[in-house]
Amino acid sequence: MEGLWLVVLVIFEMALSVQSQLRTGFYSTSCLDDHDLVTLVGAHTIGQTHCQIIRYRLYNFTATGNADPTINRSFLSQLQALCPKNGDGTKPVPLDKDSQTDFDTSFFKNVRDGNGVLESDQRLWDDAATRDVVKKYAGTIRGLFGLRFDSEFRQAMVKMSSIEVKTGTDGEIRKVCSKFN
Repeated sequence: MEGLWLVVLVIFEMALSVQSQLRTGFYSTSCLDDHDLVTLVGAHTIGQTHCQIIRYRLYNFTATGNADPTINRSFLSQLQALCPKNGDGTKPVPLDKDSQTDFDTSFFKNVRDGNGVLESDQRLWDDAATRDVVKKYAGTIRGLFGLRFDSEFRQAMVKMSSIEVKTGTDGEIRKVCSKFN
């Protein structure tokens, strides 16, 4: 499970500016494409963040004193109740409001419906190329799309694992993701 959190962190870092990073820099020189990025971000169907990470979206998005307008209004109310303006910043917030412990496609339905918890997740809906992949995974044919996401996620993980592989003394696998060995 520790390795999955490293993947989630890496994906989150890469996805902060989806539109520019997909086509320049890292993605232009790797084997990953738009489809792979969206598929890998689907790991957010499990796990959590904390109120301190998303509070700016709820109360002061882009220093306006207002909430992020991309958040569904009813979901915004739920998030604000969970994360009061001056509340406990360490309080956990599920990344998938519908099935926090299931590896499924509900995360993509959340993004489609304006219920993405992280800004980077919700931005997947802003770009035409990434939106198409979100739409595919959020489709109504549960069996087909659910199974496809599972297999495509595995394929994208394999592709990502071959990017700039470090060998010998050039790198290490961390025993605790947040600390050097």
